[in-house]
Amino acid sequence: MQSAFEDTVAAIRVPEPTSFYEPFEFHTSATLTQEQYDLKIEDGWKPTDPDYLTLAVGNGDDLHMFKTQRAILAESPVFEAFFASDHYLPGAGFIITLRNQSAACIEVALRVLTRMDLYNIDDLKRFVGQYYHHDQVVFLTRLSCLAVHLQVELLEDLANSLLAEIEHLITAEDTTTMASIIYNDGARPDNFLRAFVLAAIKQHMGELVGDGEWEAVVRESGPALAADLEGLEKEGL
Repeated sequence: MQSAFEDTVAAIRVPEPTSFYEPFEFHTSATLTQEQYDLKIEDGWKPTDPDYLTLAVGNGDDLHMFKTQRAILAESPVFEAFFASDHYLPGAGFIITLRNQSAACIEVALRVLTRMDLYNIDDLKRFVGQYYHHDQVVFLTRLSCLAVHLQVELLEDLANSLLAEIEHLITAEDTTTMASIIYNDGARPDNFLRAFVLAAIKQHMGELVGDGEWEAVVRESGPALAADLEGLEKEGL
């Protein structure tokens, strides 16, 4: 005779692969089949046991894999909600695919989520120190966007604090790249990054006007950037 727990488990189905596009794009799939999952339960695995999963970041030859625990990712309210949904099943060996994210940003995000009470600005400075200036700007911009999507305030505050420290070093090239990232990323339109890049646009507009790369960003970034540039023009830029 089966126990109540066994009866409940027998009714649990391994979820189908699912794609999410809000608050950012990620795709999920279980690596265990229904038969494999049922055998795992029969062998004694319980939902209270440590639950490991994999983050797959990037595409093709530029694919990076990070093994982590559900408890760590659940520090992000976005993933906490996913784990509580019918699209997730503990113990099914899930892979979460993040095609449009930076592997370096995901690596730092996992470090922060693992050490929420310990990770600080000096830790991030040491990581960022491996990059030259422009790559630092790109990395910190993407990290801040990722933090907004994950709804992890500590990560966002750390990335923004370092950007603020190097604000006086931001070039016209940096400004073009930042605008391209921010206005195509879907981060909330009124956050620190938007104000930061608009200040940089004001400072470097003389260099940006007529620049081919900047004009391409303006064309490709849709109405949000166009509206902000119109606002700057009305302010008398």
